[in-house]
Amino acid sequence: MLLTKLVLALLAFSRCAICEEVEEDAYVVLGLKKDATSSEIRRAYRKLSLKHHPDKNPGDPNADERFRRINKAYEQIGEEDARTLYDAYGSAEFDNQWEFKQAQRMGKIKKMQSDFYVSTDYIKNIKGQNDYDTYLNIEAGLFGGALLIEFYAPWCVHCQHLMPVFKKTAALLEGVAAVAAVNCERRENKRLCRQIKGYPTLKLYSRVHDVNAETYNDEHKPDVIYRWVKRSLDPALIRLDSENYQTEVMESDDIWLVDFSAGAWCPPCQATKSPMREIAVALKGLVKCGIINCDVEKDLCESQEVPHFPHLVIFPRNKSTPPKVLGTDGGNWYPQVKMLHDFSKISQALLNDVLIERFQKELPPKLKVLFEAYEPERVEEIPALMTAWKGKERALWNSMLEDYDTNEEDVAYLFEENAEGESGHEEL
Repeated sequence: MLLTKLVLALLAFSRCAICEEVEEDAYVVLGLKKDATSSEIRRAYRKLSLKHHPDKNPGDPNADERFRRINKAYEQIGEEDARTLYDAYGSAEFDNQWEFKQAQRMGKIKKMQSDFYVSTDYIKNIKGQNDYDTYLNIEAGLFGGALLIEFYAPWCVHCQHLMPVFKKTAALLEGVAAVAAVNCERRENKRLCRQIKGYPTLKLYSRVHDVNAETYNDEHKPDVIYRWVKRSLDPALIRLDSENYQTEVMESDDIWLVDFSAGAWCPPCQATKSPMREIAVALKGLVKCGIINCDVEKDLCESQEVPHFPHLVIFPRNKSTPPKVLGTDGGNWYPQVKMLHDFSKISQALLNDVLIERFQKELPPKLKVLFEAYEPERVEEIPALMTAWKGKERALWNSMLEDYDTNEEDVAYLFEENAEGESGHEEL
């Protein structure tokens, strides 16, 4: 055991030792002192980059290398958050907390645990339970109660790499959701981070949309995170209760996928919500998706003989046909969760293929109305767009709505006005 720890320690610090031999101090490269101001750093970078630019030194074989070193030094300390990391850890990177603690004990790095995003006014640094409650209940209320939080540890290299991505994500989400960050190395944040299993972790909260700490599990790209938040807040997943269940589901001609769910005490129920939202968005206009909280609607769920949670049922268009229950199999407790993720992907792929002809007929008039309202000159692009996006018409429409920062509900009046205009024209 002791030998294993010794080997791990040597491996962990071998790269740091190499860094110390070949890495130059960013402040030295730029000719600055450690307490240099931000404006002094910018001036030094501008002066040196102009002086040593390869184009100004065509006969110097070392010009490219000097220019690279100057740019790298500025990347390390030119931006406030990056400088904080550099001042604390230099060029060292840590994949786990054990490596970090060992580096601290050996004096390789400072013991400070500075917060990220201190220079970013559109990302709130949460400090403690009271701060969290206040921000969730008041600040996030400005955006309909939606809040995206990053839980991180400053020593975590993946958290450091996510920092610029999260900043761009926060900019994209302005007006959509509030954005915050929790430094899990802070003592006052330990309670908030108890359920966090790894760093970084992104969680979305929205009481208005019944989104409770749903975890992001996709690529660390600003546009991908942004789309996930938008999908999660889409009202396509309908909340059902004893007042609307009969009329909405049982007395309608619509196909329904209903999730009989439960509260926070049921982890599989929480895991099912995210893929249910994805399906609801993907099948919008074709299949209605709903969710029932059986903790609240006990009588309703008992009348439907719900045997466990989550309980997923498909109600066909013809309600005289027995509903299809998506059950467990093979002793695996909740395979519905994985199945729903797979179904979400399959439904988006297959439905587009099956309904290409329908979408190719329906979408051009909608695009025309949208373009005439926002960019009339783009109407002539419609044939080329339909060809380029064949088989992905739904994605094209969603992309156009996002380009103009609108949604289906907000542009509905445009189609109504267009229909009235066409009707009036026919009467003439």
